[in-house]
Amino acid sequence: MPLYNKLKKLSDVGRQPHPPLTGTTHIVTLLCFTLITLLLVEMSDSEFVTAVELPVVFTYGGQTQTFNRQPDGKGGGGSIGVWRAGNRAWKLISKTTSLEKNRRFYETARDRRLPIGTPTPTFQQGTVKQGTQRATQGYALISQWLEGKEFNFQTSQGAFRQALENQNISHSRGSPQYQRYALISILFSFSLSASRILAASNVADEVHLIDVQGKVNGAAGVAEPLAFFDVNLAATHSEQAVVLVEVITAWGTHP
Repeated sequence: MPLYNKLKKLSDVGRQPHPPLTGTTHIVTLLCFTLITLLLVEMSDSEFVTAVELPVVFTYGGQTQTFNRQPDGKGGGGSIGVWRAGNRAWKLISKTTSLEKNRRFYETARDRRLPIGTPTPTFQQGTVKQGTQRATQGYALISQWLEGKEFNFQTSQGAFRQALENQNISHSRGSPQYQRYALISILFSFSLSASRILAASNVADEVHLIDVQGKVNGAAGVAEPLAFFDVNLAATHSEQAVVLVEVITAWGTHP
């Protein structure tokens, strides 16, 4: 029996009626069940992630993408995982129920210039087959594999600040990392803009980005030092996006 199931069984036993306990025995019993509960919470989200049956084959438009290893990332939103192939990330979902919703989210993000990688992520509908399982209708979200320090507001809102620290983002409000800048191309007569952290955070607030996940990249010459993935949007308001703006605003402590 797997360790998780054993611990859960012990925990269930603890809920059954038992003779009254007193003194040291009572204290020790309470401590034991508290420890079991903490272990269940910790392990259920980490050690007991079900392995994906291999190979994973995605077929779309006469093309095939095959993955013979476990995912490079857990993904989210019902996906079976995220795989890296070159400089692309392939997020595979084995159902199509969320396709149109996610497509609308990414179209809004693109139109409002939320940094989500270059080129703009695309969706491909096709079949997903895991090992010997029957192939199902699903889709892939194909995007840039983002480099840098990852943060996830679903885990900790403090992770964004930690990512800024990890990537040595300047505290100067005048730095190119902190702001947005624009390069004007006279030859082609259009403006090329690169989203910077402050502007990106403001756009995240404007589009009501929720379940905020992304990466901070402080490397020189990076066009998007803050970029988001697994884009989800709320209808009216996102407290997480507000916090995002507050953190980077406070980060700019001097001109």
